[in-house]
Amino acid sequence: MKITLRSAHALQHATEEKLNEMSVNTTVNIDEYIDNVESFLEEKREENLKIIQNKLDLINVLYEIRISVSEESAKTSINKLLSAVANIDRKMNYLRNILSTVMPRTITTDVIKAKIKKLSENHSVGSFSSNEIRVSCHTKDDIDMFKQELNKAKKHKQLCQDELLVINTTTQIELSDFAMKVLKEHDLL
Repeated sequence: MKITLRSAHALQHATEEKLNEMSVNTTVNIDEYIDNVESFLEEKREENLKIIQNKLDLINVLYEIRISVSEESAKTSINKLLSAVANIDRKMNYLRNILSTVMPRTITTDVIKAKIKKLSENHSVGSFSSNEIRVSCHTKDDIDMFKQELNKAKKHKQLCQDELLVINTTTQIELSDFAMKVLKEHDLL
């Protein structure tokens, strides 16, 4: 049976959930009302062995799927696209951070020079006041450029994600007979 990479991802997630639900109690409580202790212990032991084997089978199937997905992914550009999306996300976060902190300079350099001159003229010797003013380095054009870069990055990310979607919905892996049997036994297929 063939399934898409997208279905394989969902199947891996469902298998992980199933594995987390399965548990084994290695000890039991025995009280005076249990007539045949040996039979009771053997029954619990058999139940545990069945659960353990089922879990081991599911683990084998899970990693069989992961290996198949890995092999098929290597034949496509998925890893390159995932790296590109991570790169774009990092750039977008940085640009958003810049845009949230940068203000455009609103005064001209002539006004800045005049303010500095006035501060230095009014500054008395021995005073602790500062002869400086705080001014943004960036212009409105810089901020517009950051916004354009952010928009370009968003568009590029969407293109990469669209390409990933196509690959994930068209690339298929083959499930082995063993995998299909185990997955059906656990209502995962």
